[in-house]
Parts: sequence; C-alpha cells; structure tokens
Amino acid sequence: MKGFLIRVLIAFCIMMALLGVAEWMARSCPNCYSYKAEWMKSHADEVETLIVGSSLTYVGIKAEMLSSDAFNVANYSQSPRFDWLFLSNDSARLRKLKTVIIPASSMINSRRRLEDLESAAYRVTYYNNYCGCDDHSMFSKYAWQMCYFTVARDKILATLHIRKAPDLCDSLGCSSVQPVVGTNESLSEKVMQAEKTRFNSAIASNKVSDLPDYSGMIADWCNRHGVRLVVVGVPIYRPFYKLLNEEIGYQSMIDSGLADYMSKYPNIIFKDYSADSRFGYSDFHDMTHLNSRGAKKFTNIIKKDLDL
Repeated sequence: MKGFLIRVLIAFCIMMALLGVAEWMARSCPNCYSYKAEWMKSHADEVETLIVGSSLTYVGIKAEMLSSDAFNVANYSQSPRFDWLFLSNDSARLRKLKTVIIPASSMINSRRRLEDLESAAYRVTYYNNYCGCDDHSMFSKYAWQMCYFTVARDKILATLHIRKAPDLCDSLGCSSVQPVVGTNESLSEKVMQAEKTRFNSAIASNKVSDLPDYSGMIADWCNRHGVRLVVVGVPIYRPFYKLLNEEIGYQSMIDSGLADYMSKYPNIIFKDYSADSRFGYSDFHDMTHLNSRGAKKFTNIIKKDLDL
C-alpha cells in the first residue's frame, strides 16, 4: 500500500510540474495584453490621446494615423472595468493626456462582466496575469491560463514557434490583423439575427451586474483632470443598424444610456457615426466591425472632426 501511495504522489508531482511548465509557456507567448501594459508603464507620460473600449475601437481606429501622440488600449470584448484598469493604473503618468475615446456601446454597458461572456471569459486571465488586475484570487480559474486549455494550447504552440501567436497588436496597440471585406455569409440575415441576440445578451448582463459604474468612474476621472471624453458611435453595417433599431430600439438605447452621463459631465462629447452614409458594404468586415479600409476612413474622419 505504501509503495502505491508513493507512486501516486510521484505521478501527481510530475503532472503538476508539467502543468506548471505549460502555464509558463502559455504566459510567455507574445501578446497584446502584456505589450500594452508594459508600453504604458514606459510611455504613458507621452500619450495625448488614449483609445479604450472593445474590438470596435481596437480594429476601428488607427492610432498611427492621428497627429497627436495616441495609443490604443482597447481589445476584443474589453469592458469598461478593464478600460478603467488601464486608466487608473497609469493615472499619475498620464500628464499630457487630452482626449480619451470610447465606443458608445461600451459606455452604456458600464457594468458588463466579461466573465459572463462565455466565448471571451478566458481573456479575464490575461488582465489578471499581465495588467495588474486583482479581481480574482490565485485560486480562481481566472488566474490560470491552462484552465482554458484550447486557447492556452494555441499559445504554447506559438511559444514553440509552431504557429503564429493569436493575440498581437501593432506598435501603438491597434489590432495587427487586417480585417478584409465581409462575405455574403458574414453579412447575411442569419448572422444579423445572431448578432442581435448577442447585443441583447450584453445589455441583459449589464442590467443584472453588481459591478460599479465604471463608465461613470472614467467620465469623472476625465472631468477632474481636464480631459475630454469622446464617446463615438462606431459605424454599423446599415441593414443591421436598421434591424437593431426596429427590433430592440438601439439608437434610443444609446441616447438614453448616455443622457445621464452627458448631463453630469460637461467634458463628454458624443460623435455618432453609427448610420453614417459614407460607410458602405466594402468598409465592413462583419455587422459591427470595420475592415482595414473602413478603419482608415473612420480614423481620418474623427481626426478631422476632433482635431486629432
């Protein structure tokens, strides 16, 4: 019996050692989260325009095209909780900051929990591992990338140079992936209905969440520091925008969601390009995301409109 227990203990130790090596390799994979956190530590005092928010601004605004010193800390599915994380972590060093840009859909979903988004919950581990987030203890699944094995496996393969790293950005924090023009399938009625359901889920999550009002905290910080907070309605594929308005009252939801913030904080500017006629089929990758051509067009527009 004693020999059996020793063998079990040895097997357990070997398994834990292998898991530890795998975790280290997953964390060592180059990624945009650690890059942005380290870049901000070194260069926050140079930033004049900070782009925050979800994938809408991550792929939709090109920091290198702005004449002001800009950096993009937005990311896929990023909620205001993590926008606030970047802003508060580097608050003392953001001495030159003049403008913060955030998408309207992020602003009104202030309390949305990324943990509740099944397809992206694994990203919480990245904020925990790389960005100084302390929302979860080391005993939580959000502290360990190997708890999300499929994603961690891809990062391990990238560390071994077997495949490309999955989460990379350019030198100014923007997505390094250049989205192409959407296909008939990606812009189809079926996909529109699925996207509408996703919108509703995000809104529902925001309503029941007990998280603080992070959008309000961002607006208050900007107001106290003399920084203008620009809320942008990022262009939406127009047939989808029409569907959202007809079935869930999207525009009314945005307007009413922003009303309280705008009445309380005079530094907020709302620029709505949601249904901008200058954007057509060839500017979109899918229902809500601009492709490379659309992102360049959008960046040029806000650069002129906001004097960036």
